[in-house]
Amino acid sequence: MTEVRVDHASIEDAAVVIDLVERLLRELGGFAFDKEGATRLCEQLLATGRYTALLARDAEGSALGVLTLHESSALYVVGKLGWIQEFYVVPEARSLGVGHLLAEEATRCARERGWSRLEVNTPNAQEWPRTVAFYRREGFEGGSYHLRKFFA
Repeated sequence: MTEVRVDHASIEDAAVVIDLVERLLRELGGFAFDKEGATRLCEQLLATGRYTALLARDAEGSALGVLTLHESSALYVVGKLGWIQEFYVVPEARSLGVGHLLAEEATRCARERGWSRLEVNTPNAQEWPRTVAFYRREGFEGGSYHLRKFFA
């Protein structure tokens, strides 16, 4: 496997994060996307400290994937949890362990921050069976559209 590192994105990485999110949305069906507005919002969110964008990069620094996390509080968990909002690996890097590295870093962040769990909404399992199977391999459980990974 190509050497891959996972970094926490800085405000200066917002354009890279947004480019990958745009590719994700295009692949999911071409949602309307305000790239300029999303870039500004990404910069603002990264500045809060409650939002994290993880970037997987190859040895040359090219972006291979992104995973965004947002901290939330909820009564049903009696505390804090993390939401995976966007998760995308470029097609040419799929099945190379890039997604696993991103999910592993998200799990490490969740534990470090004392979150009781990570949650994610998935696309339709009939149309995206590999995506749902990936989350299950990474320890997520639950229904076909809403999965969660628990921490002690």
